[in-house]
Amino acid sequence: MELKEQIPNDLLQLIKLSKYVHVATCSSKCIPSVSLMHYIFVSSAETFHKHEYGIDSDRNDYIIFTVFEKSVKFRNVIENPNVALLFHDWITAKNLTLRKNSINDEKYSSRQPGSTKLNDFLRDLNQNELNQVSATVNGIADIVDPDSEESTYYRRLLLKANPDADIFILGEDTAIIKVRIHKIKVSDMENNTSVYGQTAKPGLTKK
Repeated sequence: MELKEQIPNDLLQLIKLSKYVHVATCSSKCIPSVSLMHYIFVSSAETFHKHEYGIDSDRNDYIIFTVFEKSVKFRNVIENPNVALLFHDWITAKNLTLRKNSINDEKYSSRQPGSTKLNDFLRDLNQNELNQVSATVNGIADIVDPDSEESTYYRRLLLKANPDADIFILGEDTAIIKVRIHKIKVSDMENNTSVYGQTAKPGLTKK
């Protein structure tokens, strides 16, 4: 699924720029597990094959993160590749300092001279702009071979966007998980929902 062709730009920015994502996996015995993860969004134009070889056959966007091979998440993905991801940008201030660095060349930073991270955070809170929208993504997870060039490529992008998470990205016995997006459900505080995906027609409903 290529998101830019199917979802509003504001929703795409939420998925691209949020600092963390809640990842839900489930074992073959239907035992669920939820974890808060660092991640990156990789568009179809930035995928490994497109970047290295210019191959245009893969027109999917991906959510990519790492897991430890001894973790419940890793075992669950092996047993059941169906996953759900929850994105919520709690504060809509454009200069929120808790957002990640960009994986592009421009460094995401709004720090003013003489300011501190705490001051910046409180300034953003004082704007009192709570985002009322969350997005739930359903997709299929795939484990990338840890010894492959593809794994090295995505680790580099992950580390660039999340330099504070190097222990999780470069640690021993970690693996790259690549999630191909199938469907996105968006909900707001008034319980309005809109669904986007390969088999869904975008539309707003209210229960």
